Amino acid sequence: MKLSWSSQQNSLNLGLVALILALLIGGVYLNSLKTPFLFDDITLIKNSRGASSLSNLGAVFDRQQYFELFAERSYRPVTSIQFMLLKQVFHDNPAYWRAFNLLIHFANCFLLYLLLRRFWFNDHLALLAVSLFAVHTLHTETINVISFNRDMVGGLFSLLALHSYFKKGYGWLVFSVIIYFLACFVKETFILVPVLCFLFAWVDQEREANYKKIIMSLTGHFLASLLFLFVIFYLVKNPNPLYKSAYPGGTLSSALLTFCVAIFYYLRLFLLPIGLTPIYDFPVFTSILDWQVLLSLTGLGFFSGFILYGFFTRKAFAPYLSWFFLFLLPTSNIIPYGKVLAERYAYFPVMGLIPAVLLVIKFTLEKLNLKWEKSIFITGMIFLVILSILTIKRNLVWRNPQALWLDAIEKMPTKTAKSHVNLSYHYQKQGDYEKAIMHYEKAILADPLS
Repeated sequence: MKLSWSSQQNSLNLGLVALILALLIGGVYLNSLKTPFLFDDITLIKNSRGASSLSNLGAVFDRQQYFELFAERSYRPVTSIQFMLLKQVFHDNPAYWRAFNLLIHFANCFLLYLLLRRFWFNDHLALLAVSLFAVHTLHTETINVISFNRDMVGGLFSLLALHSYFKKGYGWLVFSVIIYFLACFVKETFILVPVLCFLFAWVDQEREANYKKIIMSLTGHFLASLLFLFVIFYLVKNPNPLYKSAYPGGTLSSALLTFCVAIFYYLRLFLLPIGLTPIYDFPVFTSILDWQVLLSLTGLGFFSGFILYGFFTRKAFAPYLSWFFLFLLPTSNIIPYGKVLAERYAYFPVMGLIPAVLLVIKFTLEKLNLKWEKSIFITGMIFLVILSILTIKRNLVWRNPQALWLDAIEKMPTKTAKSHVNLSYHYQKQGDYEKAIMHYEKAILADPLS
């Protein structure tokens, strides 16, 4: 018996859905098109030696040249080729680059809508879920910083791989493996896509619930993941010692304890996306007896039990809720990379979290014998309006580098060095050398090693 929300499926015209999503995304992000290059945009796009010419295409496949020319911390050739090609078309006009980001975001929203319709949502609830994702304020960093689009492009490839895996035919399966392999070279996070395929296949009532058959069908994906790991950890590992990171707190245990607390900070940002900032001074936790760690471990235990219950009883929320936790896992610093928390890391995980929340609300209301349709729609529309307003306002902060970094200093007063450095760079470009020197000196005082 197929899991479903209602007996009436797929009554919305896809063209109408695309139009609604385009209007929503365009409406909330129109004021972001004039945002200048920010953050890594300067080194990875505007001043990138590698992206400046198509003649550097061969350097993408040369270990030494790649890291020297493209300034990446890890081997991401698909991202680098993307920047190289787009730079020949868009040059240094950030408005064109940002419009491309919005196009990728739109494509992700549309593919997510199709996925929800395929897996247990009727089209109206699927549109509500995707609309909330489209305008969510937590995504403003990912969309406003052009070079952070690797989370969106990798998400696009991953959604295509997921769709293709569930289509019938050997050709679709091969395409799924290829596009998944490319997603890994956009960003390492997406190596976990085969696990997501397995989870959806396990709950899907249209397939025989035989885990051995599911694993066999994913053999190509697993082989692709092994090849990817061999390439990045053996063939083209970054030779620059400056890019080697340590565990937060110096040990693996402190990294994992910190990650446990960070998960619930992401949930807070998802539910209440205020106080957003490009730089977070997230504390490092070293003791399991810390009350925040204990509370987080208790919460994780609850969610783990709830997800396992969902899989054993084949509840639709289980793979979607797993999606959120699964794709935050690469940010846990199991392999240290030096950053504990960033808003862009939540882009792909939130794709699963929003549908999971709607399904859990439905599940709860049904258990209480309450009608859920109107409650979810009304609440969802209220959140849609609030999130749209917050996103438009947040874009205005991103649009002005001076406002952005002053806002960051105000919100994270204990970690201001990078913000002062960026302010110094901004004032230097404006020709205000007095303020540039002042903020550079403040950066040195905040962190002499910055």
